[in-house]
Amino acid sequence: MDLGILLGFLGLVIGIWSVALTLKQRNRRSFSYQIVSSSPIVSVIQEVKSKVRVQFDGRIIEDAYQLILKIWNSGDTFAFIRPDEFTIPITFNFSNAEILGSPEIIDTVPTELQERVSLICDAKNQNVTLEPLLLNSKDSIKWRVLLTGFKGDIKVEGRIAGIKKIKRVDQGSLVTSPQIWLVDTIVSLLVRKPLKH
Repeated sequence: MDLGILLGFLGLVIGIWSVALTLKQRNRRSFSYQIVSSSPIVSVIQEVKSKVRVQFDGRIIEDAYQLILKIWNSGDTFAFIRPDEFTIPITFNFSNAEILGSPEIIDTVPTELQERVSLICDAKNQNVTLEPLLLNSKDSIKWRVLLTGFKGDIKVEGRIAGIKKIKRVDQGSLVTSPQIWLVDTIVSLLVRKPLKH
């Protein structure tokens, strides 16, 4: 078969498959979070604990960590999330760590979303809850929380209608779309050198 005809046929198949996949996933719903950074602000080593005192808002603490998190509607273009679809509000639990002060919103996309975001601490200062709000596709909230006694454990709980699981996205993780994988496979097959007999 002529190489030009074969490439044309494969291009047509890929085009039809891409359109079908796009239509299938058009209303795919997803909600994600990411730990942007986690760093100690203050840490008193054992040898000097008796000599050094660190105060936060009038109380003595042994350590303090700054955690920056991002949460966003990672669904497709038409997959918005309404406030009433948060059947259980999204809550961040920091195990036995204690929250210092109040969570601070650093940035939102779009900017005007910042006026509508509310992050509430529980009475024990161990959980932060996102109050339900309208989130269009790709709307995001970046926020900061200060903790003492933080060991790195974070549990995120909550339920949103039509979303099975709240996803954690690690920094630097790459997601390769099926279309890219298919094109790469076909190209590699076409350019592979024939085996010598």
